[in-house]
Amino acid sequence: MCRATTPATNPYNLSFRSLVARYLVNKAIVACQTRPPSGAPPALPEEKLDGRNPVPRKYSAGPALEDLPVCIIGAGVAGLYTAMVLDDFDIPYEIIEASDRHGGRVHTYHFETPEKPKFHNYYDVGAMRFPKIKIMDSVFELFKELDLYDDEKVIEYIMDAPGNIKLFNGQKVISGVSDDETDPFHVSVSNGGTVPDEYLEFTYVKDNGEILVGVAALLAEAYDPFKKKLVENFEEGWEYLMQFDSHSTRTYLGQVKSYPFSVIDWMETMDTSTLTYDLAFSETIIDSIDFDYPAGPNDPPGTITKWACVDGGTSVVTDRMVEKISGKISYNCRVTAIAMDDPTSDNPMMKISVQDHEEYEDKKYSHVIATAPLSCMRTMDLDQAGLDYAQNQALRTLGYGPSIKVAIKFKTRWWEQTSSPVMVGGVSSTDRPSRIVVYPSYSRKDPEDANGVLMASYCWTQDALRLGSLINGKGTDSEKALLDIIYRDLAKLHGEDPQWYKDQTVDYHAYDWYHNQYSMGAYASFGPGQFSNMYPELTKPAAKGNLHFIGEATSTHHAWIVGALESVDRGISEIFIKEQRADLIERHEKKWEQGEAEHGDTAKLQCLRGILGV
Repeated sequence: MCRATTPATNPYNLSFRSLVARYLVNKAIVACQTRPPSGAPPALPEEKLDGRNPVPRKYSAGPALEDLPVCIIGAGVAGLYTAMVLDDFDIPYEIIEASDRHGGRVHTYHFETPEKPKFHNYYDVGAMRFPKIKIMDSVFELFKELDLYDDEKVIEYIMDAPGNIKLFNGQKVISGVSDDETDPFHVSVSNGGTVPDEYLEFTYVKDNGEILVGVAALLAEAYDPFKKKLVENFEEGWEYLMQFDSHSTRTYLGQVKSYPFSVIDWMETMDTSTLTYDLAFSETIIDSIDFDYPAGPNDPPGTITKWACVDGGTSVVTDRMVEKISGKISYNCRVTAIAMDDPTSDNPMMKISVQDHEEYEDKKYSHVIATAPLSCMRTMDLDQAGLDYAQNQALRTLGYGPSIKVAIKFKTRWWEQTSSPVMVGGVSSTDRPSRIVVYPSYSRKDPEDANGVLMASYCWTQDALRLGSLINGKGTDSEKALLDIIYRDLAKLHGEDPQWYKDQTVDYHAYDWYHNQYSMGAYASFGPGQFSNMYPELTKPAAKGNLHFIGEATSTHHAWIVGALESVDRGISEIFIKEQRADLIERHEKKWEQGEAEHGDTAKLQCLRGILGV
């Protein structure tokens, strides 16, 4: 039977999320290979495949892939990359996009630019930065394929910078200037707060000798036992972590670690966004491991992570992808239904319905690759799409995280010129409504008298839901209130009067991903128990092998572009396996770098699970 790869035998230096993915899929396959108590044959073959394709021929009898197009729903990164891969195999396709633009959750907003001077006049509403760690290799390979390096479009993203400010509980700390006090934000009981003093003084020594204090120490003390077990023996470590899979980070810290409520609240406030600790504890651990081991789990921790961004905005990436593909995109085409043309057939063709476009009613497709967010797929009629119970449940219950960004175009780049301290890149954070201010990393070479664009508020989880309720269109009273809130927060951070920032404003742009009809959320956000149970079901096809779920939500690396890319290679593999195209499988596997989805027998058996609906 299939066995999950462990770090001890990890020739591809896989990320821990990839190891988790393989383990979960293998576990689901083994369960289907186990003979039930009734004595009936197991759902999947028990014997070794030895390279053969287990898909019965009756599921592959039909038009050749080259004769009937594949339907790609969505023109975001996943949809466009799917088109690039299909182009490599000369397989026809059509791209159907609900909105009036491509890119999906890659979206760069450009303000109106005066003729003079020329400057960076944009901000990234969606994906904006890329850590240079092992798991992101395929993203940077895509950048190379799109000539972004040759054109010097990949530039440094400054994650932290001297002078960045932390403002909590009305107390300000400036990085590199005043950040050496034990309780700078006056949260301890002795300073009038609610956090017992001993927690602020709590220390933890990491294996490499680094001494942590306060929040960092408490987090390490809670997380490191799991991380060490996973590094030493992945399977044993994962089984240990799964004992706590029903926990959120908050309940684990409270019920298992016995941290007081005030301590957990303080930790979350300093560490992340409001109510983030209500998400899955297991997700927190795996995410922490991937960033502790930026070069991969075979390498020691301690490597400093560098970050990159795209000069001109991340939309440069998707613009170049569109230029590269051979097919055209049909915009303003909202898919309202996906169905098998004959649900009784072993190898049905696929069809879709598109709002106000009757011409699609008579079209047939060999496969449908659905890259739209699962939150949006939930609005489609999928009654005849052949989803099993677990897949329908995943579409209904999987969480999607809210996120908002508000950018303001100012007359001057005051944060680089007149602010005290001067800011070049990095972020300032606060417990005030704006939460995060992002200073651009790319404007240092702009003309001195150029305007500047500042991401004046970046929020997610509950913080985003609250400010997002004020985003109702430029000029509305609610957005005027939103700007007044941000001006007050900037004044507290940087010292000028709120009216000064208002007078400096040339324009602004506010965006709420959760209440956008084409995304219905910024990223997949798994709750306790969801990932371990849903991932194996979302990474198998439906519709007897003809409907494929692709996108960041169906990857271990959700919320990142790399997740979209990895899911595409898995989906393409499903098509070739289902169609019994050994020639295409071999070609694809040579190019497809080993990642979260295994090649070979595991991929074939997981695809067969989807075909058989088990």
